[in-house]
Amino acid sequence: MGQVREEIIRTAKSGTREEKTQLGETLDYMVLEALVETDRFALLAMGRTETLGCFCPVNDLLRGAIEALSKSFDTIIIDGEAGVEQINRQVVRHLDTLIVVSDATARGLQTAALIKKMVWDDRVIRCDKLGLVFNRVHGSQDLLQRSAAEIGLDVLGYIPQDDTIGQYDLVGRPIMELPAASPGLVAVRAIVEGHVLSP
Repeated sequence: MGQVREEIIRTAKSGTREEKTQLGETLDYMVLEALVETDRFALLAMGRTETLGCFCPVNDLLRGAIEALSKSFDTIIIDGEAGVEQINRQVVRHLDTLIVVSDATARGLQTAALIKKMVWDDRVIRCDKLGLVFNRVHGSQDLLQRSAAEIGLDVLGYIPQDDTIGQYDLVGRPIMELPAASPGLVAVRAIVEGHVLSP
C-alpha cells in the first residue's frame, strides 16, 4: 500500500487533470493489485512511504479503498502498530472487536487505559467490543487481572512466553508453521474461540 500511496502523491503533485481523474477511478484496482492472496487468507501490507509530510487527504482515499475492499471478506484482521496513533488517525472508523495487546508492564497498561478512554469516552472510533490480551506472560496472572480491572478492561486471555515463537522470529520463519502444541498458538486459539468468535 505504500507504493499505492506514493503513486497517489506523485499524481496529486504533478499529474495532469486527466491523470488525477483516472487515478480516482482506478484506486480500487490499485488496492486489489497490492493484495496478496493464498488459499487460506489474503494479506494487504501497508508498507511505508518515502515521501515526507502530512497527506491526510491521501490517507482518506486509501481508507475509503480499504473499506470498499473489506466488503469482500467475512473476517478482517487489522494489525496496527503499537500505541494510540492508529486509533487517533481513525485508520478504521468502526470495529466489531478491538483487541488491545499489551505486555505485562505498567507502561503497557497505561497505553491500554488511554485506548479505552479514546474509544469509550472520546468516541474517536466506533467499537462494539473491547478487550485486553496480555502477551509474553510468565508468572502469576492474578496481578494482571486486578490491574486490568482497575482500568475497567476485560481480559480476553493471556499468551505465555513461548520460546518457539522467539526462535522462529530470530530466523525469519513464519509463525504459520508453528507446531499445533506451541503454547502461544494454543493460547491464541482459546482467545479466538472463547471471545472473538462468540456473540
